[in-house]
Amino acid sequence: MTPRKIKSHQCDNCGLRFSVEPKYNNFCPNCGQENHNPRQPILHYIYELLESTLHLDNKTLFTLRILIFQPGTITKDYINNVRARYTPPIRLFVFSLAIFILCLNMAQNMMVKKDFVHRDTVSLQQQMNTLSDSTRIQFSNPFFTGQKIYYSIAELKELKDILYSQIAPWLEKHNRSSGFINSMELRLVKHNIKTSKSVAEFQQHLVKIHYWVILLMLPFTACIIFLIFYYKGFLYYDALVMSFHFYAFGFIIGIILSLAALFLIQFSILSDTTIILPLDLIICFLINYLPADKKVFGLSWPSTIMRALAVSIFNIIIQISLFWIIAGYIG
Repeated sequence: MTPRKIKSHQCDNCGLRFSVEPKYNNFCPNCGQENHNPRQPILHYIYELLESTLHLDNKTLFTLRILIFQPGTITKDYINNVRARYTPPIRLFVFSLAIFILCLNMAQNMMVKKDFVHRDTVSLQQQMNTLSDSTRIQFSNPFFTGQKIYYSIAELKELKDILYSQIAPWLEKHNRSSGFINSMELRLVKHNIKTSKSVAEFQQHLVKIHYWVILLMLPFTACIIFLIFYYKGFLYYDALVMSFHFYAFGFIIGIILSLAALFLIQFSILSDTTIILPLDLIICFLINYLPADKKVFGLSWPSTIMRALAVSIFNIIIQISLFWIIAGYIG
């Protein structure tokens, strides 16, 4: 939607007075200066930003309908420079991402309240000081399986005092896998022990890491699509547009899954939100990304499936690795 313009009938640049229909007076007919004074209160610009980013007009609803029910159509139209009828990819991406993060955060908060009854507002460090050594604390499985892993308070106290370089031997000592992801997950647990954030606040911090991983992954995903589906005349811009649309669809599915997880966790049917990511990827691949690739590139089904699988595998490996590198080293 076009931001509201506050117009006048006199140009402040050249002094010309003019009076024409509002739809024709966007610029001064003499010097060409835009007929709009940008000096407005800050609330005016906050309103314009929110309106232009989140406003649901007919074009947005049309774009969402085509995105969901006709995979690849919008991307193919953009490549052919047919775009006026659609919401711009960046706005669609930001809009869907904002709602997805909100819903995921709600599901995470519900999970924490179920896992840490009456303890979600205190930090892990405070729990270690008040609970018995035999008490087991549950954490999400690092492989996004929707399951839990457990560490006793005694183990957490021991973990607190070791160096980061001793994490792999510590895992082996306790008969746990010392692979890359397990080591990164334990580094995150150490960060959790050291922080003063409550359990709920730390979970919100993890949602923010997912947010940054998604933003970092967007150009990487486009690069992978560009390299694997490259043909003469295919530009990185085209792959980037496809990446925007793919993620936007993924966020829509993620919103649905997060709301479903919220309901299931509330009634103790589901215990962890990490299952959302793999389910989201599988659903998106089968009902959006695969048919979108077929429509945009026009390759045979065997070639489309092989290339789409390659893109997805590389994307998953990079995304999971990036999440755990950020979570493990930055915390």
